[in-house]
Amino acid sequence: MAFVEPKSGTIKVNGVRLFTLDWGGDGAPIVLLHATGFLGRIYAPIASALTRIGHVYSYDQRGHGDSSPAPDGQYNWQLTMDDLAGFISAMGFRGVRAFGHSAGATAIGSLACERPI
Repeated sequence: MAFVEPKSGTIKVNGVRLFTLDWGGDGAPIVLLHATGFLGRIYAPIASALTRIGHVYSYDQRGHGDSSPAPDGQYNWQLTMDDLAGFISAMGFRGVRAFGHSAGATAIGSLACERPI
């Protein structure tokens, strides 16, 4: 499968401007969420492969890459999870599948446990 450059955009979530990537694909949404210190683009090979089974999205977490820093300087697990919930809600997703590593995986698991979306 040939690499396709994702479409970029931004959305405002919890007072933070998140830089988003739409990798394309058909089917239910799949959200990829990076670890601390990385960017949404880090999973390009995985995103490309996952477009075979769903529509893939990622974003740069608050204070990372092209997303804005936290307006109040706050960074914690709850806010990371709230940003993910806000992203899912702002995008209008239902029945989301997700993939992440480290902080990304923690946010995904915490949100799935606390507030299944």
